[in-house]
Amino acid sequence: MKVDALKKLIKEAVREAIKEELGTLQDEKPVINTVKEQAPAAKKPLFNNSNPLAAMLNQTAASMTNEDFDRTISYDSTQARSFSASPSGAQPGLDLSQLDFTKKAGAILKASNEKDKQRHGV
Repeated sequence: MKVDALKKLIKEAVREAIKEELGTLQDEKPVINTVKEQAPAAKKPLFNNSNPLAAMLNQTAASMTNEDFDRTISYDSTQARSFSASPSGAQPGLDLSQLDFTKKAGAILKASNEKDKQRHGV
């Protein structure tokens, strides 16, 4: 057999094999490769951790998402809840004005103010 004839036979055999494989691949359900989300890389600290406030700011920056940042930046003061000095209705917690030590503290403050006035001659 000549070399040209052998090449022609091999090419035809390869074409047939490829057509068969493509046919079976088209009949099969497509395989979807899922990409696992990689853990976000550790963010470089924005502030020098030399003081506690900078450390807290770094912790906040590390835990904020882009949505959190957008909400913070686009904050409108009209969205804030208003707090009044006189609560309406019963509020949870303690009413400190009814505790005994606050009455004593008020008396001590008044006495202290009187002594200051006497010292400074007011």
